[in-house]
Amino acid sequence: MHHIKEKTNLRDWKLEGYKKIMRAKLNTREGKQKYLERTSDVEPVFGNIKHNQKMENFLCRGKPMVKTEFGLTAIAHNFVKIANWIKKDNNRKQFEILMRPRVNA
Repeated sequence: MHHIKEKTNLRDWKLEGYKKIMRAKLNTREGKQKYLERTSDVEPVFGNIKHNQKMENFLCRGKPMVKTEFGLTAIAHNFVKIANWIKKDNNRKQFEILMRPRVNA
């Protein structure tokens, strides 16, 4: 015979207190503005890496290898951004100027 344990909800009341404080801060005018600024921060970069590059977890183990793997992923992300920037007609001429060999005077 199996004994069924009753489910209990464990709450971290200290965490709940922190959430209440943050909710109050976010409901102010300044809090709402700050929350809107998050979309121009790094979050879209991580979203792009997770969704478009399909990187849900690391293939390597160990902090040094994970740092290396993420560094390579970030480089790939930046290459895509540069390639998309070059594709725009108005940026192509500027890119060609930047890539010209420089003459030392």
